[in-house]
Formats: sequence, C-alpha cells, structure tokens
Amino acid sequence: MAYTDVRQWQKRTKQRLIIAFGGACQICGYNKCERSLCLHHLNPEEKEFTISGYRIKNWDKIVVEAKKCILLCHNCHNEVHDNITKIPDITPKFDEKCSDYKELEKLEKMDNCPVCQKLKSVHQKTCSKTCSIKQTGKVKWDDIDLINMIEIQKINMNQIAKQLNISWNAVKKRYAKLKLLDNL
Repeated sequence: MAYTDVRQWQKRTKQRLIIAFGGACQICGYNKCERSLCLHHLNPEEKEFTISGYRIKNWDKIVVEAKKCILLCHNCHNEVHDNITKIPDITPKFDEKCSDYKELEKLEKMDNCPVCQKLKSVHQKTCSKTCSIKQTGKVKWDDIDLINMIEIQKINMNQIAKQLNISWNAVKKRYAKLKLLDNL
C-alpha cells in the first residue's frame, strides 16, 4: 500500500472514530480541529495497540480497541496524563451503531444542527421542525411595508427573505395576502 493510501485511510478512520465518539472532546467539548482530537485509553493495561499508529485495514479490530477509549482534545489529554484534569464519571462511550461499517457510512453523511447541535443529515438545514422554527426569525409584519419594498423599491423577494431570516415562501405568502386585502 502506498504512503498516500495509508495516510488517506488513517485520516478517514480518525474521522469515523470522531463520529463514533460524538464529535467533540468528552471533557471540554472542543471540536474545531480533527487533528487536535485523540483517543485516550481509560485503562492503559488493557491497551493492545495505539490506534493512531495502526496500519491494518480492519475496522472490527479498531472498534474493539476504541471501545477501551474516550475522545479528548490534546490539551485535556495532556492534563489527564499530568493529573491536572480528572475524566468525568459519565462520558460518552463509543457509539455501538458505529461498530457496523454500513451504519457508520450513514452517520458520515451527518453534521450538527446549528440550533441544538444534535446530528442531522447534511442535506437538512436543521434536525427537526422545532429547530427550524427556532432558527427562523419572527417577523412583525405590521412594521414592514412589503408592497412598497417589492413594487416600488424593486427588492427581490429572496433578498427580503434573507434580511428577515425567513423563507422566500413566507414572503411570497404575505405578499399574496396583502395584495388580496388591497383588492377588497
């Protein structure tokens, strides 16, 4: 196997392990840089190999070893080894759904909801309708002269929607409602 193939495989494996552990340091919640996250063996006596140096492409063996670990940022990892920081009694463990390679591939197409930070499909803006409602703005329509903005100022409905942090469809519906009221 070529050096670049090994590096790609190691990077991909680390990304999968990060997903399996919830995507952040289990002490401080750090999640900005994957390179700054590492696995810490809870019991060094049970350690069979260092996962970061493992070169055999065998997900099942890596899972067995990973279940003996928790995910930490390098800062917390060093503090744990120097007895400055204690590992909390309750820390997220390896997600069993990730043991199955096929299930893990489904999870890889996920990222965090911008509102509640729960996992969601990369194709969705939020994880639920509740979060979607929280993310969109509440508009005081009485304070906005929508007909003037659209017909006189010639502002595009998409631009108005972005300014108000609402959907284009919400602007369209409000505009249609106002036009109907004008016709009465």
